[in-house]
Amino acid sequence: MDQVGQVAKIYTNFDEYYKAYTQFETCIEKNPGDFSYNTAREEYTSTNCNTEATVLNGKYDKFKKTLEATKKPTLNTLTDVQSKHKEVERLRSSLDLQLSDIYQRQGQISGFNGPDVDATVVASVLWTILAGGLVYYIFVGRSVPSG
Repeated sequence: MDQVGQVAKIYTNFDEYYKAYTQFETCIEKNPGDFSYNTAREEYTSTNCNTEATVLNGKYDKFKKTLEATKKPTLNTLTDVQSKHKEVERLRSSLDLQLSDIYQRQGQISGFNGPDVDATVVASVLWTILAGGLVYYIFVGRSVPSG
């Protein structure tokens, strides 16, 4: 079973255990009585909630067996992960260099911001021309001849 399947199985068994524990806890709240947890046998006991305790103990055993059966990472697995991580870092570095070469453009501030800078310069020139024309019209073009 792959790691994703193992994690899913652990989660499912934990969810079942949690639901059983919640039912046991609810029963204890509704029916106060003597209950205990035997640490040596790892089981819950109760006089008023015996059915819930039995279900809870079964779910706990199933969850515990699933955890014990889960494949633990070995030294080879950790070494493989470390070597793959180094390979990914090397490939990422190579990719970054290749992308910077692709986006590098001559005569611009930055390869990524070049078109934005060009558009800003053109827009500024157009606004300057418009403002200059407006000032000229107001002070020179509208002058009324005296006379």
